[in-house]
Parts: sequence; structure tokens; C-alpha cells
Amino acid sequence: RTVLKYFNMPPVQVTLTSDAYSQGSGLASSSSYTISLIKACCLFLKITMMESDTCKLAYKLERIYNPYCGYQDPYGCGVGGFKRIEFINDDCIKYEFLSTELFDKYDTHLVFTGVTRNSKKILKNVTDNLEKVKPILTTVASAYQSLIQKDYQFFFKYLNRGWQQKKETSSSICENEIIKEIDYLLENDSSVLAHKLCGAGNGGFFLVFSDKDNLNIPYESVKINLSPEGVCGESI
Repeated sequence: RTVLKYFNMPPVQVTLTSDAYSQGSGLASSSSYTISLIKACCLFLKITMMESDTCKLAYKLERIYNPYCGYQDPYGCGVGGFKRIEFINDDCIKYEFLSTELFDKYDTHLVFTGVTRNSKKILKNVTDNLEKVKPILTTVASAYQSLIQKDYQFFFKYLNRGWQQKKETSSSICENEIIKEIDYLLENDSSVLAHKLCGAGNGGFFLVFSDKDNLNIPYESVKINLSPEGVCGESI
């Protein structure tokens, strides 16, 4: 409704679909839907909008109905590829596109926990304790350097460390018993090189790295790949 109202759309029927369970999944589904609907409206109204402007508008509109939306969701969804995004201020967003060799050497899976949640409660808890988040910045920087140097074993080490640090920012991130059980199993499974829970936490999907065709866990998983295009792959 927020997007349709912004574009002053005439009466239309809107259908949204997803390849993965989207409600409370931690996969930025709300940003994906928002930015996709913006593109659909632009196509319908024959409006040309630059990629950066599409992402900026998606963030602005989502903040109206989701005040805890972060920059990373619309900008991550709107621009495809494997990338490092630096947010300096509202008008300065820098992208650095990284080598995708990691995904040629290792498999990446999503493991659905069967648990969904409302992220707002968790994010509010985290924003009230921002000092606990700061150590993750150092880990992110180290993980980035390991990717640049193609030292993937260290990258997995930092990914695991970042997940542990994230859990320490709020008890609500991993308070569900099912989440705890899956987290413990993944942490102690020899076929899992690294894992973390996507999104705010306490539900949705675990992201899991393994050697090629070597993931052996007692949960169903979906192998995922990179999309180089993002929502603005076509001209709008």
C-alpha cells in the first residue's frame, strides 16, 4: 500500500511470489518485495529510475512501515552480485564487487529452521545495546581481508566468530529451543565449515558453507547461488 500510494497508482491487482518461505525468514523479504514493487510501478508508469535511486526510495518507503529496516536490506537486494557495501551517509553508498571464486570452491546452503518471528522486537533489543555490536565490525574487516587474500579457511573462521559475537549482542537472537538445537548441531558437524543465522535472529534460515557436494546434516537444505543482476537487471 505504501508503494502504490507513493506512485499514485490506479486500481491494480498485485501478486507477489517467493521461491523461499518469506514471512519472518531473515532473508530481507520485505525489502525484496518493496524494491520489486517499485520496479513494477516504474515499468507500468514508464518511469526511468536509476538503480541507486530505486534502492534509496525502497529504504525510504520501508522505513514508513518498518522503522528498524537497515540500509543493507534494500541496497543488498537492489544491486546484484557478491559485494561489500559501505554506508557513509544517506547520499554516499559505495559498492566494491568481490571475487566469486569462493562459490566455485565451496557450496552455500540455506537451512530452514521452521521457526518464524517478528524481527522488530529483536532489532529493538539490539539497538538498545549498540556497544555490544561494535566488536563485530573488527571481525567483518578481518573477514573482508581474508576474502581479498583468498584465504577462505580464515574467512570461515571469522564468519563463525561473527555469529558467536552476534549471539552475544542479545539473548533474544538465539532463545528459541529449536534454533539452539540446530545451531549446536551445525557447530559440531564436521561437514559444516561455517554457519550463521540470517537476519535479525531467532528464526528463519541458517546460512551454511561446506565443501563441494559434502554437506551431511539431518536437515533439508537448499543450495543457493549468486545473482549478478539484482532487481534492476532490466532497463526501467
